[in-house]
Amino acid sequence: MDAAKNKTLTIAAFQPLTKTYITFLGRTTLDAARLAIQDINERSDILPEYNLSMDVWDTEYKTWITTKSFFDAVTSGPTKIATFGPLTSVCSKPVASITKYWNLVTVTSGVSSAALINRNIYPYFFTTETTDVTLNPIRISFLKRYNWTRVATIHYIGESDEMAAKNFIADATAQNITLITSEAYVTDPVAQIKSIKAYHQGLYGPHYIWFITYGSTDSWWRLSYDERYLNCSIPEIKTVLTNYFTFDNIELGTNPNTISGMNSSQYMEHYNNFVEEPPVLYKYFQINGYDAMWALALALNRTEAILKINGSTLSDFHYNNTAIRSILFNEMTNTDFIGISGPVRFTKGARITDIGIFQSQIKNGVANIVRVGTHFGQTGTMKIDEDKIYWIG
Repeated sequence: MDAAKNKTLTIAAFQPLTKTYITFLGRTTLDAARLAIQDINERSDILPEYNLSMDVWDTEYKTWITTKSFFDAVTSGPTKIATFGPLTSVCSKPVASITKYWNLVTVTSGVSSAALINRNIYPYFFTTETTDVTLNPIRISFLKRYNWTRVATIHYIGESDEMAAKNFIADATAQNITLITSEAYVTDPVAQIKSIKAYHQGLYGPHYIWFITYGSTDSWWRLSYDERYLNCSIPEIKTVLTNYFTFDNIELGTNPNTISGMNSSQYMEHYNNFVEEPPVLYKYFQINGYDAMWALALALNRTEAILKINGSTLSDFHYNNTAIRSILFNEMTNTDFIGISGPVRFTKGARITDIGIFQSQIKNGVANIVRVGTHFGQTGTMKIDEDKIYWIG
């Protein structure tokens, strides 16, 4: 810790730390944020007069506890400069919708729902996780690359899924892509669209391409497979899933010139040495938390520089100070740096970064998820390794 830093900026953190099945995600994310604060506080070129600190509340992955925690945070000292978290979309909504009344900027690292990318309801919200605001243009660009002009959608009836489908349809229609049908379901979508029984309907093979959300893990479907309730066997499911595509963020950036000075492998060693028990599952999940804290710190640093020109400082912030909030919000919006997870930029609070294009390839009964391309967030360009794509027929 730099001795020249004799003032403190306190961040309110809201993470699920107990009594929930995602406790381990909350804890690993919080550890990454604490590590980022440690690294930032050791830098004399970032917030040279300030140390960052973090007051933490356990949300237990419950909206009412999250909301109460926020009120506890803003009614107890010291004054908070911003909030980190909540981790999930369901808990972020109540907090992100009311932070405006305290002029607090919110940055989180686990929210992927496009529902929160709405400046009318969540005006000061930012997420370092990718959302459909980022992914839809890439999906459509991929469609157009191969001149695929007819699409259908099927989604679960839930706010996040419906918002994702609605956004995709709007974006696709704007690009002259024909929507054949859009269907939704609650449990089994047979009544809405029989393609969920894709094998028996023949909706697979060389004339059909499936885009699946969050399908970048081998055999993800096995987690909920139960032959008692399905009339598809494992070989039949594999046949349907032979060549679907999915789009997901690249967990580890490849650019060694990161803001922290570490490349991804150095960071992972740094993180594993910092925590008591390095995570085994989702071991890269916490990286967005590290980069989120850096995004906030860099924005605070630029805000301080602007304030000093006008004879003010971050120490002058209080919950009625719209001027400092406005500058901090603008500087968060202008975020542009290379993090451990890749480029970190925002559009309306949504993360813009490098996105991997993956294909499920099942050959001789063996399933593999193969990265066949990349969409680069900084340039907006796409690179496809055609030789890696497995075309049927």
